[in-house]
Amino acid sequence: MSTNFKPRTTAPAVNNKYYIKNTKGGYNKAMAIDSEGHTLPNCCGLVHGRWLECTESTNLAQDKLCLGNAVNYYRYTKDGFKRGQTPKLGAVACFSSTHNKDGHVATVEQINEDGSIVLSNSAYKGKRFYTMTVKPPYNHEI
Repeated sequence: MSTNFKPRTTAPAVNNKYYIKNTKGGYNKAMAIDSEGHTLPNCCGLVHGRWLECTESTNLAQDKLCLGNAVNYYRYTKDGFKRGQTPKLGAVACFSSTHNKDGHVATVEQINEDGSIVLSNSAYKGKRFYTMTVKPPYNHEI
């Protein structure tokens, strides 16, 4: 993680290479949503793009995040990252859902004094970018 963490509270530009598939001239390894290689709207595309932005990396070999559905991120330990219930800036927040078998992932953009966290999100076949504030306990279901 870069020591110069900058929270993202607005949507990335459409031509931002962190959110374009690596096979289409970008840096993102998540699935492309369209023929131009955009990885948004999709929560996994956003998480990969934010990881790249936060680490200031264009090195695909360093991106070891899960490439499957969001429901698999928390138990995917091959990435080498710690798991836990304590929010960290730039961390991936993982959510399960009873109505969406694929789950949801988001990025922790801000940790407030009251313990609430601000998350950046994207939704497959939905909103390209949005933020959401979640209060503890962090058992919010998407």
